[in-house]
Amino acid sequence: MPGVAECAGTQSALDLAIDLVRPGGTIGSVGVPNSVDHVDLYRLFRHNITLRAGVAPARRYLQPLLADVLAGQLDPSPVFSAEIPLDAVATAYRAMDTRQAVKIAIRP
Repeated sequence: MPGVAECAGTQSALDLAIDLVRPGGTIGSVGVPNSVDHVDLYRLFRHNITLRAGVAPARRYLQPLLADVLAGQLDPSPVFSAEIPLDAVATAYRAMDTRQAVKIAIRP
């Protein structure tokens, strides 16, 4: 693959991204590193693979995407792995921290 998006932030996800990207390709990593203890820099160098990592600029896209969601032009449901009521926010954070959920929709 010419470019690979690594969004989980785990060692196995990064290793898989390195395995999938073709020589000369780029890995974009937006997953918060969680237990990533090594990166095979020699392999990246040998195959001319670029690794770019950083925080996703969510605030930059929030307003236009929210407008599309509210207008019914964009369905955000595929992004969410669970939905909980507002009074269970602490449960949602625990589920994401233990990797039982990725993104959780909070409902009033």
